[in-house]
Amino acid sequence: MSPNYNNIASVYDQMSFLVFGDIIMKSQVCLCKHIAPNSKILIVGGGSGLLLEEITKIHYSGLCITYIDSSSKMIDKARKRNIGKNNITFLNLAIESYLSNISFDIIITPYFLDNFNETSFREIWNILHNYLKKEGLWLNTDFNIPTKRKHHFLLKVMLLFFRITCGVETKKLPDIKKHFNKYYYDLIEEHNFVDNFISSVVYKKI
Repeated sequence: MSPNYNNIASVYDQMSFLVFGDIIMKSQVCLCKHIAPNSKILIVGGGSGLLLEEITKIHYSGLCITYIDSSSKMIDKARKRNIGKNNITFLNLAIESYLSNISFDIIITPYFLDNFNETSFREIWNILHNYLKKEGLWLNTDFNIPTKRKHHFLLKVMLLFFRITCGVETKKLPDIKKHFNKYYYDLIEEHNFVDNFISSVVYKKI
């Protein structure tokens, strides 16, 4: 079940910056160069929409974006962003409830897939996989399973906080990379941040 970030929507961006500085946004923006003109894009769990403004700096018009978030307050904030002349449909719902005949050129999941336990992750992944065109790109940014003690502790604190405030169900991260590597996808590009605690990856559906 997708979490709901309504309880912390007003302070989420400030909290992220307090803990990680500008890395959260940098880790997402570094993938945007892979967005081709006139793409059909599905963004899931985009939060307050800061990424939309960064995408608009690259493509002021021509994009058709479906923007999904389960938090109504995050959607309200995202609607106020500068989107240029791009065509954006904002949907306040969980991805599990989204039904469409559209196939997308690009799917973007910024810090979204790490919200789920292994079982739910597989279900969500399959839903998104079916919406992506063959040879489409999946731009994913997430926390990695930590290898350093300090990151292991930080992750436990983060997951506990988000479980209490937002209903995040998982107590440990799913092995996201392993799943992509095993099924249907080629690794196109990868960037790592914070001593490999965060990864930004572009996958191509084959």
